[in-house]
Amino acid sequence: GLGGRLDATNVVTPELSLITPIGLDHCHLLGYSLAAVASEKAGIMRPSVPCLSALQEAAAHDQLAEMAQARMTPALAPETSRMGQIRTKAAKAPSKGT
Repeated sequence: GLGGRLDATNVVTPELSLITPIGLDHCHLLGYSLAAVASEKAGIMRPSVPCLSALQEAAAHDQLAEMAQARMTPALAPETSRMGQIRTKAAKAPSKGT
């Protein structure tokens, strides 16, 4: 499906909502900006149901945050909203015998 407000699975009340990285797909249906697409994707948010978002571009992140506040949705998101700014360290493999 399209995900978000127009998705067929949007008729159930989930225990957790998840928003994957937002891009400019299906623009003719979802909008021609990241903020417009984010607004449509935020259609899955429910009051008191946590929503976990993947790392988003600033425009999408800001729109999702605004929608979460308006819908009284606890929102969980990475600390940075810019793609490519999170640096991770490779986990050190445990040595034998530990």
